[in-house]
Amino acid sequence: MTDRVLAKKIKYLRHTKALTQSQLAMKAGVTRTTITNYETGYARPTPEQLDKLAEIFDVDSRWLTKTDDDFSYHVDEKEVSERAQTEFGKKLRLLRKNKKKTMDDLSKIINISRSGYSKYEIGGREPNLNSLVILADYFDVSLDDLLGTKKGVSNNKDIDLLRLVSEGWLLEIAEADEDKQNAIKVVWEEIKKL
Repeated sequence: MTDRVLAKKIKYLRHTKALTQSQLAMKAGVTRTTITNYETGYARPTPEQLDKLAEIFDVDSRWLTKTDDDFSYHVDEKEVSERAQTEFGKKLRLLRKNKKKTMDDLSKIINISRSGYSKYEIGGREPNLNSLVILADYFDVSLDDLLGTKKGVSNNKDIDLLRLVSEGWLLEIAEADEDKQNAIKVVWEEIKKL
């Protein structure tokens, strides 16, 4: 068993359950550093700890320890509709803008071309699992929040804001020059006084 594959699966499953490393550590009865070490491949869980993680993630421990990169046990590609891909692109764009990053910045983070990354935002391409995990970690959101597959209220302000961007005008504000954004801030301060 390569620790790299196990590390990817643990990290992926943690994201699908919308857990932070600290939350998973509490559930598993280990430290956050231990979870970090599992996810980076620096440490391997004991057989007992593997069983505990499989229980937490609600997976078969045999799948967890398989040496292949087969994540299909958990990913139903039919769930990703064209509409969801478009929503994913909007979310990704807003998260990037909120961090004041360019497409070039993000493409370097996930090690793809700028044009490849831009296709994520316009809905022309779907990221692979590894890229999704990197993006979720970078933006500090769960995979469910990033993909829009989680129902209910999010604890992440960026994702909650994304839910308000149904008409796209908020994106226009984010892309406006600084003078226009300052003018909007003045108007908003007046509105808050009402």
